[in-house]
Amino acid sequence: ALAGGDTFAVKKPDPGHVTGLLAALGVGAHEAVMVGDSGNDALAARGAGLPFIAVTYGYCQGAIEDLSADERIGRFADLPDVVARLGLKSG
Repeated sequence: ALAGGDTFAVKKPDPGHVTGLLAALGVGAHEAVMVGDSGNDALAARGAGLPFIAVTYGYCQGAIEDLSADERIGRFADLPDVVARLGLKSG
């Protein structure tokens, strides 16, 4: 699922942005993963208790290695394998 900056009353890095989306979907943090390209994405994921997967493409202005990511991917097609490696169910 995707939420924009104006979807909730708070914006990333506030974890309320992520927890609000999880609540809207009716899922818990143990059923989700955050995929992003910035420090704000990483902070929001950590604050909400989600694993964070950093992408090497996107709008990130810093080094992807500086993000506290559980995994990094260079192609979205790699996501299912990474999710499985993290012990989560994809789909």
